[in-house]
This record gives sequence, C-alpha cells and structure tokens, in this order.
Amino acid sequence: MVTVVRGDVILCDLNPVVGTEQAGVRPALVVQIDRANTVSPHTIIAPFTTR
Repeated sequence: MVTVVRGDVILCDLNPVVGTEQAGVRPALVVQIDRANTVSPHTIIAPFTTR
C-alpha cells in the first residue's frame, strides 16, 4: 500500500474514462486531507497535464 500526503504529485492511470475526461497515465496533485487519506480507500486528486 502506498502512503500519500496532501501536496504529493503522483502518477495515476486514469482509465477507464467517460466522454471527454483525461485518459492515460497523468501526473496528479493529492488534494485530500491527510487524515482522510489514512482511513479512506479513495483519494481526491487534481490531474494536470505536463504541457
């Protein structure tokens, strides 16, 4: 299991996608608070592009 903290930049595989969502492996910023990261199986991220 990977430990992530708010502010980390991680690589995420965003597949499968629906409609016009970003696809593929993208960098993403972890925006969820650390306390929630330790107890939740899900993490809120903000994907972004390198271009």
